[in-house]
Amino acid sequence: MKNFLYLVLVGLSFGLLMGGCGGSSGSDSEGGGNGATNDSPVVFMSDGASTGYEPHVLVDGIPTLLAEVNADGPYSGVNGIGETLLSNSVYYDGKYYFRATDGASGYELWVSDGTVGGTELVRDIYPGVNGSEPSNLVVCNDLLYFSANDGTNGNELWVSNGSEGGTLLVKDIRVGEESSSPSSLVVYGDRLYFSADDGTNGPELWVSNGTAETTFIVKDINVGAVGSFPQYLTVYNELLYFNAYDEERGAELWVSNGMAGGTSLLADINPDVFDSSPGHLAVYSDRLYFRADDGLHGEELWMTNGSEEGTSLVADLFVGGASSFPYYLTVYDGDLYFRGGSGEDQLYVFDGTTISEVSAFVEGEEISTQFLFAADDRLYVVTASETFGDELVVYDGITVEVVDYNEGAGDGLNFD
Repeated sequence: MKNFLYLVLVGLSFGLLMGGCGGSSGSDSEGGGNGATNDSPVVFMSDGASTGYEPHVLVDGIPTLLAEVNADGPYSGVNGIGETLLSNSVYYDGKYYFRATDGASGYELWVSDGTVGGTELVRDIYPGVNGSEPSNLVVCNDLLYFSANDGTNGNELWVSNGSEGGTLLVKDIRVGEESSSPSSLVVYGDRLYFSADDGTNGPELWVSNGTAETTFIVKDINVGAVGSFPQYLTVYNELLYFNAYDEERGAELWVSNGMAGGTSLLADINPDVFDSSPGHLAVYSDRLYFRADDGLHGEELWMTNGSEEGTSLVADLFVGGASSFPYYLTVYDGDLYFRGGSGEDQLYVFDGTTISEVSAFVEGEEISTQFLFAADDRLYVVTASETFGDELVVYDGITVEVVDYNEGAGDGLNFD
């Protein structure tokens, strides 16, 4: 059942304060942000009422059942809201790879070609009901990388060519049962960059070319065992940008060329030891946009051209110390969309000059924005409302509509 919406753009003019490997799903090598690109198929868990939460793929904007992995149970998978919805699946070598459970093997890596017979477990990495919990799926150099726990080495970096025998541990970065917990995987050049904790340096920036020997720490940014906690890794203008912490300047925007000597602080947005906590990085109109807090304006939309002097506040959407909380920056059809507002559930759009509030109503009912991403030439907004529950709003550049997949107030998407 589809229900048409009317999209109302309420213009809120703000002047700009301008200053001078392969694809991926879990972390987009070009756009950062939430990771989805306009041409990358997305697998997620959706509830069709009759099947429970099972893997679905978007076909012409409609969630379509990919396969019923756990036919005898209430669900085969759980995807959390936000980046997790995208980082637990990837389209690789003409097939869909995703995390799921058949009720017997726990959460493991599955593959499907879109048919029942072509849907199968890739490998039972952690045998038994515990599951290896694969996540952060990304494609680099024609191989599939992800983090997983085999029950012996903890949560570490894995690689797969799509076969059981070709699904292997890359390196036990934190030797033993404890986990290095690889996260924020992104392709930069012909290598994979990510955050990991070797147990000595804390979470820091790492790189891998697919073997144990070519997997190593790039730089110990925050020297000692605490770590710099790199996150939101995003490629912009042939350099790698990310949020990192050090004890002298807090969590700020860093840049790297992939080598220790070329990894440095870009801008101390919130001076001294205070955190600006840049996040949700996205490349838009030849600039890198992100959320940050300079200590004066709250969490607002910022941008950089890659230089310290070219890093500036875009607009103080909520004037003063109050925050607009721009999350999930998503580029679609020449505009930049994000979630924000006092309740952190409003949809906004930025056209390069003006930020506008997007007011969407379903038969007179206002909906709450939970998450958004772009895929198959459409903008998808995960929403919540009393009438439709948690469902998708689909915008194709002309028409905006709600896909009430689980008809009525029942949730069609799983955010638990």
